[in-house]
Amino acid sequence: MRKQKRFDMMLLTVSVIIAVMAVIAVSVRYASKGSPGGDIYTEAGVITDTVITTELLVATEAPVTEPVETDEVTEHVTDPPVTTELVTEPATEPVTEAPEASEDKIISVLACGDNLLYRPNTFEADELSIDGKRSYMFTYESIAEFLGSADISFINQETLLCGGNSGYPLFNSPFEVADTLSELGFDVANIATNHMLDVGYDGALNSTGEGIEISRSTLENAGLTVIGGYLNEDDFNNVRILERDGVRIAFLAFTESTNTITLYDNSEIYIPYLTEENVIAAVSAARKVADVIIVSAHWGVDSSSRLSDSQLYFAKLFADLGVDAVIGHHSHIVHPIEWIEGKDGNRMLCAYSLGNLIGIMEYPLTVLGGILTFDIRVADGEKPVVENVGFVPTVYNYDKHYRNNKIYFLEDYTDEMAAEHGVCKVYDHEFTVDDLTDHIKNTVNEVFIRSINDYR
Repeated sequence: MRKQKRFDMMLLTVSVIIAVMAVIAVSVRYASKGSPGGDIYTEAGVITDTVITTELLVATEAPVTEPVETDEVTEHVTDPPVTTELVTEPATEPVTEAPEASEDKIISVLACGDNLLYRPNTFEADELSIDGKRSYMFTYESIAEFLGSADISFINQETLLCGGNSGYPLFNSPFEVADTLSELGFDVANIATNHMLDVGYDGALNSTGEGIEISRSTLENAGLTVIGGYLNEDDFNNVRILERDGVRIAFLAFTESTNTITLYDNSEIYIPYLTEENVIAAVSAARKVADVIIVSAHWGVDSSSRLSDSQLYFAKLFADLGVDAVIGHHSHIVHPIEWIEGKDGNRMLCAYSLGNLIGIMEYPLTVLGGILTFDIRVADGEKPVVENVGFVPTVYNYDKHYRNNKIYFLEDYTDEMAAEHGVCKVYDHEFTVDDLTDHIKNTVNEVFIRSINDYR
């Protein structure tokens, strides 16, 4: 009986111990579900990471499907899905900044027509000189800011600059003209004109050509690049190039005439006459060393508003050879501006004549000139193109005393000024601003005509 009681007591004790252990196990399980990482705190103490790992492994093998009821109300917690695969961050390409789009290079070009100085130009310069220093800036002051606004500015220097002061038919102008052109910002001067053999002429048939050497040196000493005056044939083949922003721009020059004057046989001076042979040779040489080719062409009929067959022929030849732009002069009258398509599909800008920038001449249309502008655009990896073409008309003014020699924009000129012009007062002609405007409108395509306000 005593043994039976003792056995019953031991059985009760074991049952109590088993019940207590079951309670502790349930508490541990629910505590681990409430803390998905790190140490877990329960009433029984600290459960380490090792226990968590074991718990997770057990859970994957024998998940508990029935919830254990308790008197305590708690928020339902959902276990994260358990996987045996290694979890890593998704693979991504390294983040790099997109390369900046390369900007097109834009090189602005400005070109003027005939800078034809007569004796009264220098008489007035002398009268306005300060401390004996002669300047011609007074003639250009109304357009000076515009002339210096381009990356490259071109002028056709019609008369030789050899230190004299003679006019038609054999011109020789003072050295100081070059200083004024430099001050105005001109970069390129053409001297391949029908007057390029005037200095050194013997009065019969021949010229030494010394005026070419002197005029070229005068302009170069003033900082300008000179085209059209070549000391020998090798010099002619040495292409003149201006580089802007890494773009190489070749300037070539040709003249159709030297007024029947020729060089002495023993002269090495090379005249770039407008012939097929000279054109093909010069353009071919330029294409090897330059990105862009610009041609100065002294051609056509003096004081005529019509284009000659020669102008049309050589314009097409230039386009077929791949020239980019032609700047024409010699007629002293504004001629058309157009695009010409070459045989390979390239498009060439051709301004047949920009008229007179300066010129004390007798006819109304010879007072008209214009300033040509265009851009050379170079996109990365592409051939340069000429675009954004503009033409700003100008008027050359002088009075009955051959003074007040000034250049004006046509839009700033008035009928009152026209009535006092030397063309009217000295040569008995008449013209109005509308007459000049009509010639521009009838000659130059309206898509090219610009106001100076378009550039301000």
